[in-house]
This record gives sequence, structure tokens and C-alpha cells, in this order.
Amino acid sequence: MIGYYVHHHGLGHRNRATQIARELTVPVVGFSTLERPEGWPGEWVRLPEDTTEHPVDPTAHGVLHWAPLGHPGHRERLGLIAERLRSDVDLMVTDTSAEVTLLARLMGVPTVVLAMRGDRTDRTHRAAYDAATALIAPWSRETAEPYWPEEWTRKTTFTGAISRFDGLVAPALHDTGPTGVTRELPAPAPAGVAPELQENSSSGVVPAGGDDGPGAVAPGRRVLIVWGRGGTEVGDAQIDAARAATPGWGWTVRTPDTPSPDLWRELHEATVVVTHGGNNAVAELAAAQAHAVVVAQPRPHNEQEATAAALDRAGICVGLSRWPEAHEWPGLFARALTLGVERWERWRHGDGAHRAARAMEALLGGGVR
Repeated sequence: MIGYYVHHHGLGHRNRATQIARELTVPVVGFSTLERPEGWPGEWVRLPEDTTEHPVDPTAHGVLHWAPLGHPGHRERLGLIAERLRSDVDLMVTDTSAEVTLLARLMGVPTVVLAMRGDRTDRTHRAAYDAATALIAPWSRETAEPYWPEEWTRKTTFTGAISRFDGLVAPALHDTGPTGVTRELPAPAPAGVAPELQENSSSGVVPAGGDDGPGAVAPGRRVLIVWGRGGTEVGDAQIDAARAATPGWGWTVRTPDTPSPDLWRELHEATVVVTHGGNNAVAELAAAQAHAVVVAQPRPHNEQEATAAALDRAGICVGLSRWPEAHEWPGLFARALTLGVERWERWRHGDGAHRAARAMEALLGGGVR
């Protein structure tokens, strides 16, 4: 039996856990404050909340990240996990919690930590990564974190990106212009070659102001912005300024409140995708081999900044540490169109969830109870 702890911030941890769990060939039980996800293949233990406005020594004098004294919810959630560690869990996976990792290890249960980008050299992360039986990094060895000590790298399985879209076939794309005539959209340009933008046809994306005036959208100029539940510091005013600075481009914004009806299709229809640096968002870009601009949003330990930097450093897509000034967008789009496509093979293998599942099962060793 594999136990799987899922962190509650955003939905990325839960989405990734679900993809991996569905590849397992042994029983799995999930633990999380979040509701059971659709498609989860095993048992799901809903944990009580352990948040409070006035925590008492939550870091144990800097040793831990979150272990508030005297909090009944915190005690109950760890108790529920400990009971299963005592009775039937043979391997504990955490995505991610230093405290649950250390709890499992103290109880003599092998542990797997889903590694995260950013600076993990603080006392608590080092203890968890050091104590883990194994680490799984949802990126490629080629784009590994340069600061990691050898003892971490040596016990890491680099699965490449893990996406719910892995294995899907690119949709057949058609475009309905303002005349109602449906025409096939051009194939994405290969990396290194910006597509020729011709003004004598229509993309079917027409801003207020008409299909042939100064505000018209040129074919092959579609921007898709995708934000997740983890939060963003980018407001409507900044997006409006970027839109105004890029005449001829049609912009579509997708958020948790205005989700895409078919994100896989929209990722392929977009000329350039703009999104945050969350692990799952980037994995979806990789699956679609999109031309992209990844803009890091504030996260603990500079996680998204590290992801954006790794992408930019590897020449996979444009990676930024901040939302750019409006006048920078035309140049960023031009650069993005020379990247992406097959360059995403440096980030993904196409079967990341399967690789993670096999690495976990390999650690069970003596069999499954």
C-alpha cells in the first residue's frame, strides 16, 4: 500500500498526484485537506484544517515549517496519517510536506518526496530531502537545479514534466472567420522560425471595432493567458496595457473564474501562451509544445522564479521573473515564436506520471500488504 499526501495550496499538487496514482499497479490511499479528485483510483482520507490566525510556535523554533502547538486540527490530521502508517502503508509519498515526510521516516516507513524548484536549502527542507528514501523531480535531468547537492541528485528520478495532457493527440484546428466560412488553421511554426503574418485573411478573433479597422486581429496572432488557483499579482489594468501595446493581436484570458471550455484545444489554437510558472501550467505548455512566455508569480522559496529561469536558461521558452512593461510585449512575442515546439523535449519525456509510478513501486521491495 502506498500512502500519498497532497498539499492543499492551489490544485497543482492534487492534479499531479492523480496522474501518478492512476499509473500505479498497487493500492494507494490519498491524504489531503482537499476533496477527493475525480479519477482518484483508491481511498481518500480528508484531513481536518490546521490553519489559525494566531499560531503558537508553528515552526518549533525554526526546525519545522508548520506544527502549531495546541492545535486540535493539526494533531488530528497527523494522527490520522500516523494510524495508517502504523497499520497498512508501506511507502509514503509527499507532495509536499516536510512534516509528513519526517513523520513517516520516524515511523520506519520509506518516503518519497516530490521535489520542487526554488531555494530548498532552509533547515526544514534540507532535513526532509536528506531523510527521504528517494526524490522525484518532475523535470528533466538536463534542466536540473544547479545548486542541488550530489546526495540529492543521486537518489532522484527525473521524470520530466507530468501533465494531464500527456499522450493526447493534437486536435484538428479549424477557424471560423467573420464570413462564417470554416478554414483550417496553419500548423505551428517550428522553433527558430517566426510564422509569416499575412494580413489578407481573418483569424476569426475580432476585437470591438470591426474586422478590418485598426483594431483588427491579424491571422496567426492569438494570445492565450492562463492563470491558476494559486493566485496572481497581475491585474486587469496590466493586461489591458499589454493588449493596447500589441495591436493586431487578439487576447483571451482564462482564470479559475472564467475557465477554458477546452484548454487542450486553446493551447494549440494560440500563437503564444502566457502563463505563470507553476509546475502543472508549465507541464501543459510542454505537452502542447507551445510558443510561450512564462511569468513567475510570488511563491515561497522563489519556486516560480526558479522555474522561469530554468526554462529561459535552457532556451525552451521565454521565462520572466516579473510581469513586463507594456512596451516589451511585441519583442517578447517575437522571441517566443522562435522557441517552443520541439525544444520542449528538453523538459518532458511524455510519460512522466508512468516513470514516477514505476520509481515508487520499485521502492516497495519486500511486497505489498
